[in-house]
Amino acid sequence: MNNRIILLSLCLLLSLAANVYFAKHYFFNALGSNQRVQNEAVKNNTENTSFPHTPAMSIANTEKTKEQKTVALHKDNQQSQEIAFSRLTQLAAEQQYEKLQYELKVYLRHYPNDIDALLLEAQTYIHTLPLSQAIVHYYGLLSLPLSQSQLEDVQHFIASNTSTVIQQFTADKAWDLLAEFLEPLVQVDPLNRQYILSLGRAYGMQEQFSLMENVLAALSRDDLRAQRLRTMVRAKIDEQNQPLADAELSSRNESFDAETADVEILKSDGQFITPVSVNNTRLNLLLDTGASTTAISHTKFARLPANEHVFMGKFTLNTAGGSIQAPIYKINSMLLGDVELRNTNVIILPADNLHQLDGLLGMNALSQFNIEFDAQNESVKLFKK
Repeated sequence: MNNRIILLSLCLLLSLAANVYFAKHYFFNALGSNQRVQNEAVKNNTENTSFPHTPAMSIANTEKTKEQKTVALHKDNQQSQEIAFSRLTQLAAEQQYEKLQYELKVYLRHYPNDIDALLLEAQTYIHTLPLSQAIVHYYGLLSLPLSQSQLEDVQHFIASNTSTVIQQFTADKAWDLLAEFLEPLVQVDPLNRQYILSLGRAYGMQEQFSLMENVLAALSRDDLRAQRLRTMVRAKIDEQNQPLADAELSSRNESFDAETADVEILKSDGQFITPVSVNNTRLNLLLDTGASTTAISHTKFARLPANEHVFMGKFTLNTAGGSIQAPIYKINSMLLGDVELRNTNVIILPADNLHQLDGLLGMNALSQFNIEFDAQNESVKLFKK
């Protein structure tokens, strides 16, 4: 009996000791876990408040870095664009138009909306394309978002250049050149009265009356200026085609015989060649009544002082060898004998087109004279009108 009591007591003591042990172990484990949780929370809170490399701050810094890179890249692009455009303006100042035209195409592929570059391109076309095509291009600029001053500049260029050419070719009676110049312009500005009347006159003076009427049809039938133009053209043509009466011709010849010619051109090797001087530069020009405009070879023209001529533009010309594009300049002053001819248009042709001549003296210069052919002396006498 006593042994059983002792054994039972021992079992109770062992059970109590085990419970105490496991309770103690659980308590300290729980306490440690809680401390770790607290320590982790403190750590996280500390990192969120004290250190810069938290996820939120990293995102903000990344966005800021991207923005800085974008600004820097934009600044670099702007500087590159300014440098490239400065190169273009330098080429324009040096009048290297062929090279400028090529580099402008490259530039505009990168910056297609640069208005200043588009305006510079239009200026380049004045020197590289026929003037009518260049002016058509200027018309195209009017659809761009130009500033008021840019818009006025474009409109002024169109008006001033077309008026200058119309006046000059009309004065020279260069009706073929005038018609060639105006035909594209009437297509882009079909209601422009100056274009319509001038092109109608150019056709009429070449006796192309059907073309004249087709152009004038854009105006009302009772338009007074169109009616006057028809009457004037018919009268001019009739006058040119009417042969002189024998009495009038004899009287005119006697009058010429009594005068001393202002210029006398002697025949040499079957040709009438006369010296012309521009600022002491001598040119030997072949008399050519079939040429509407005086022509000079490009090699001789290169010797003339730059301040003695003004660039008019490039024009399409019909020659014996076909159509060519050639520049026309206005010579401020040239001497034919002792007679000064002012503001004379000259076409600049390749030397090959002139067969080793310095140039041709065309009707825009000869029309300022009365011309007498002296078959007996094989000479041509010019009497200033």
